Amino acid sequence: MNLSIIGAGGIGRALAQVAVLAGNAVLLYDIDAATLQTAQLQIARGLEQSVNDGGVEFHKAAQARLLLSTAPTLEACAEADLVIDCSPEKLDVKKGVLGRLDQAADPKTLLAVQVETLSPSAIAAAATRHPQRVMGLHFFPPIESNPLVELIRIAQATPTLLDHLVDLLDQMDKKALLAPDQPGFLVNRLTDAYTAEALRMLDEGKLEAAALDRLMNTLGFPIGPFQLLDDLGLDTTLQAKLALYQGTDHEPRYRPSRTHRQRVQAGALGRKSGQGFYTYDD
Repeated sequence: MNLSIIGAGGIGRALAQVAVLAGNAVLLYDIDAATLQTAQLQIARGLEQSVNDGGVEFHKAAQARLLLSTAPTLEACAEADLVIDCSPEKLDVKKGVLGRLDQAADPKTLLAVQVETLSPSAIAAAATRHPQRVMGLHFFPPIESNPLVELIRIAQATPTLLDHLVDLLDQMDKKALLAPDQPGFLVNRLTDAYTAEALRMLDEGKLEAAALDRLMNTLGFPIGPFQLLDDLGLDTTLQAKLALYQGTDHEPRYRPSRTHRQRVQAGALGRKSGQGFYTYDD
């Protein structure tokens, strides 16, 4: 399948790497030329590291590099079989990208919108004349190794679109989870249930983060709530919690914790910033 990916930030870059390794031709675009150039270098390093780690054979990585190219304009991406929007998680940006793609692409071209908290139905309703060809995707970091992807179905989406996306994700060794377009989808709501009580206990001074994580590990959970928050990113998870809180008319159980807000305000975003509930040297 010929793919176009809009947005060469962390999600778009990682998705492009996974897609070319699965044998798909990928056209990558970003409004910022420096970001696009950086993404190309990071993908090349990522493929090289996969070979060095023994997970990918050299010839497969070499072929994957040849499948990646860049686009000079967003409209140039509209000729693909499927276009995945990985632009920043801002409603106006998402609407603008989808609107331009809707104008430029053949009505048969399939469109997918990567979202963390935004409603793909709302984006499609505001930006496209063809909502039947649009669906939401929600990838989870690290995209290179995390197999789970939520498929957020818009009511008008065709079965053909769903089938194509499931086939593509299967080709990339991803497990598709069909989720309703509701606040928190499925995974964010479940993640909130796991982390919210732990954060409340931390706010109350009951136990330290490391002690709570050890407790959950002892009970058989492979990752503790604070390890999970650090891995996902405290800013990303706070945004998800705020969206869930606001999307449920300020249901008290979804109110983000004081400690969580303070960490994000201090720039302690988890593993990606080197400091969250734990300190990271890598």
